[in-house]
Amino acid sequence: MYIKKLAASFGRLERAELSLRPGLNVIESPNEGGKSTWTAFLQIMFYGLNTRDRSPNADKRRYQPWSGAFMEGSMDLQAGGRDLTLTRRTARANSPMSAFSAVYTGTASPVEGLTASDCGELLLGVPQEVYVRSALIRQGGLAIGPHAALEQRINALITTGEEDVSCSAVSDRLRRQLNRRRHNQTGLLPQLERELTLVQTTLGELQTLDAQLQGCEKDLTAIQSQIQNVHALLSRHEAADQADALSRQAEARQEAQAASRRLAQLVEEARRRADRSAQALQEAEGAAAAHSPPESAAETPPRLLLWPLLAIPLAFAAAFFFSFSPAAAAGALAISFLIIMGILLLHARQKSRWQAGQDRRQAEETAYQALLSALDAARAAHQSDLDALSAAEAGYEASLRSAQPAAALSGASAQPVKRPTLTRDQLQNSLRALLGREESLKAAIHRTAGQIQGRGDPIALREQEAALLSRREGLQAEYDAIALAMEVLSQADTDLQNRFSPALGEKSAEIFTKLTQGKYNRVLLDREMTPSAQETDRLAPHEAALLSQGASDQLYLAVRLAVCQLVLPAENAAPIILDDALVSFDDGRMAAALDYLLELSAQRQILLFTCQSREASCLRRLHPNACHIVSL
Repeated sequence: MYIKKLAASFGRLERAELSLRPGLNVIESPNEGGKSTWTAFLQIMFYGLNTRDRSPNADKRRYQPWSGAFMEGSMDLQAGGRDLTLTRRTARANSPMSAFSAVYTGTASPVEGLTASDCGELLLGVPQEVYVRSALIRQGGLAIGPHAALEQRINALITTGEEDVSCSAVSDRLRRQLNRRRHNQTGLLPQLERELTLVQTTLGELQTLDAQLQGCEKDLTAIQSQIQNVHALLSRHEAADQADALSRQAEARQEAQAASRRLAQLVEEARRRADRSAQALQEAEGAAAAHSPPESAAETPPRLLLWPLLAIPLAFAAAFFFSFSPAAAAGALAISFLIIMGILLLHARQKSRWQAGQDRRQAEETAYQALLSALDAARAAHQSDLDALSAAEAGYEASLRSAQPAAALSGASAQPVKRPTLTRDQLQNSLRALLGREESLKAAIHRTAGQIQGRGDPIALREQEAALLSRREGLQAEYDAIALAMEVLSQADTDLQNRFSPALGEKSAEIFTKLTQGKYNRVLLDREMTPSAQETDRLAPHEAALLSQGASDQLYLAVRLAVCQLVLPAENAAPIILDDALVSFDDGRMAAALDYLLELSAQRQILLFTCQSREASCLRRLHPNACHIVSL
């Protein structure tokens, strides 16, 4: 099979065409000339465009025509001795290159069996993953990455020839199942273990809370017992107080009886005094009735008139004056003197009798007033005695009434009660503290009971724990079985690789020896298809990473070309596409590579895209007319 012509509106290509021939085709183009675009176009024409890719660098965005037109293209090729034309175009903007047709060239007759999804695999003989990892060789992408499809092809070469079994695919499925059960902190087992841990933690918390609850209930019982003891001690204080009260009541009863007796005596004495004062009052009233009140006396004493006393001396003086007789005058004076003395004596006698009358009436008045005062005093004394008698009788009655409760308690026991050592205040303080502690414990019990209820039923949790343990045991058994199966599969895969690697290494060494002009004669490959090369005159191989960039690219190219020859079908051979694969080769090794490619192009078409002109120059010089050279 070989490609004859390409036409594309794809990326920077705008209605571009590329004509090819069988054998080796060298397509020259400077950087950004469209070489990688033609390579991507070839792959998409065979295998289609992945429209599900939403990444920023998705091919449907990356290769959108720069002109803004729809993406489309065609390919003319020869396969199975027939010329075919493949066309892919964009029918809907959101589904580029989705419209596919395969017809016989020059006709409208469709090629039966070729569809948009399987035409690449039918024409090239391998799935896209195998073709990309073998025959589609880009600069910087010479290394071969493992893939299930490529591995199936390799398995087919060394086992039964069946391509539906892949160790890596089975290993991937087993690994997915293994990871489904446990992968770091994800998977069924970690999830189940977290759930089991949560259940066990909850059960542990329930046990702790239950122990706390029992401890609180035990402390509450002890506190309530202490409260009862304090109440008992307070009751003993009450009993002691009652006994003391009874004792005091007995003493009070005795004192009341004694007081009653004294009050009875006082009542008798008051009654006798009242009788005596009543008799005295009667006597005073009789004495007062026997005496009449005194007569009232003259209010003013007799007055002595002074003018007669003066008139007499004046008369005798006048007589003397007019008589001019000394004897007469002396006699007149003597007579006047006698008269005056008589008048004075008479006045004095009258005043004396008046004073005596006044004294007698005053004495009678005083006696009468004393009699009245004695009467009033007798009345007051009698009233006082009556009041004292009433007070004494009232006190006596009160004492009789107060003695009645004492008499009612006279039958109560007054046995002495021993008081507790602690005082009442100390017991009250202790009781308050105990009651506060009791309330705290009750609140703690209520809170703990709520926490226990909030964590669920312990029986259901234990059943859940048992179910989780059983499920974990089953999953762990599955995990162990899958791990064992992966180990066995890995060993089998290793055996397959060990069987295939020598053949691939031998073919790679044959090609690498030609490319390096005999410097290296041996190539070794590990399970990841990573090659090592051994120089002809050395004993130890070198890993590809230790080689120069050019030697490393030559080693990977040799492995790629060996894979193509071992994996790609020999009949209707698929073309090999190289995109700047020789850019790091020196001139000598480039010439050796071109020689090998010319040799290989006799079996299958080879498209060598290059940004340099040295490949075409070398071929024109060494092998003129041996290849088809195209300049873009």
